[in-house]
Amino acid sequence: MNFFAKLETEYFENYLNLIKTTIENDSKKIEERFQAIKDSGEEPFTTDEGYEYNPYGELEDEMFSLQGMEQLMYKTYLIGILVFIEDQINNVCTSIEREDKLIFSYKDLKGSGVSRSIKYLETVIRKDFLADLETRKHFEIAREIRNSLVHQDGRIDKDYIKKIEAYITEYPNMLSIEYTYKIQITYNYAKSLINLSKKINSELGIYDKSFWNLN
Repeated sequence: MNFFAKLETEYFENYLNLIKTTIENDSKKIEERFQAIKDSGEEPFTTDEGYEYNPYGELEDEMFSLQGMEQLMYKTYLIGILVFIEDQINNVCTSIEREDKLIFSYKDLKGSGVSRSIKYLETVIRKDFLADLETRKHFEIAREIRNSLVHQDGRIDKDYIKKIEAYITEYPNMLSIEYTYKIQITYNYAKSLINLSKKINSELGIYDKSFWNLN
């Protein structure tokens, strides 16, 4: 991995750690307030007017909101690191075009996004992008999740539900799907995206120009 890719990956690692520690600290504060109410002996009761008072109600709302914020942070993190990976792929496409004096670029192909860049790479290097099948599987799942977040409010397309469910079974404690088909991301999955980025950069040969050999 070249210096800039390594530096940018470290930024993602630091950002992920910031999300994790911030959520953990805020969660701990709420839990301490829960415990303080419990220790005080305060209990739920119903007023003479019929209003049900729950001393934990506000804290339950705060915890629910915090969990929602945690998911939002992990999901924006996933989108960001996928943008970073796509940028690295585009950079290699541009380098191949320049170094080998090719007459067309990845932008000349039909389509858009990373699919177009991958098609360009496979065309000019005459081999499959991501030879490692495990890495390819993780990348395809990440791309599907990214698309669901950007285009469908996080809801997995029904055509991909079985594929995502199989992935969840094979890799537990990483992802889950709500009854509304919305994807839920754990810290473990978010962390795995860093390793995915490193593996893709490695296979791209950002530090090894022999990958660009078209002979």
